[in-house]
Amino acid sequence: MFYKYHPDCQTAVNNQIQLQMYASYIYLSMAFYGGREDVALQHFTSFLLNRSQEWKVSAEMLLRMQNNRGRSITLRDIIKPDRDDWQGVFQTLECAFHLEVIISESLLDLYQLAISKGDLHLGHFLKDQCLRKQLQTLFTLNRFLTNMRDRWSIKDALNEYLFDKFTLHNGVQ
Repeated sequence: MFYKYHPDCQTAVNNQIQLQMYASYIYLSMAFYGGREDVALQHFTSFLLNRSQEWKVSAEMLLRMQNNRGRSITLRDIIKPDRDDWQGVFQTLECAFHLEVIISESLLDLYQLAISKGDLHLGHFLKDQCLRKQLQTLFTLNRFLTNMRDRWSIKDALNEYLFDKFTLHNGVQ
């Protein structure tokens, strides 16, 4: 089914897909840091792998939407993450939070563009399928960072283990 689909919206959706695939790639890098033998934080790794998968699935959902609207998909190379030398749980979570803020801003810009171009279908799709989940993710990461700042020493391996065991294991479903 064809909807009123402004070319600017089509380009912005393709850019959002690119950003979400990049986020999946970064989370994958973070997860394998957490799974290293010298780090070995099972729940932290699981949380990050889950985030990687969620961004991949979300990008696929946008790809399907582009197809359903009869529009072209423009895939580009996914660049290497800026870093792969993660230095502890707190720093990795801070980077994850920063990444999620960037994605949130991009989703909000896309939503505002869709509304300004009269594409209510895209606007509702983004609000229902993306923005609500994104808000929850930001709250979760903020809670983790606050928990680490308030209750645990930020750079102590034992405290990272306890955070992994008691916050991530018990707090992420």
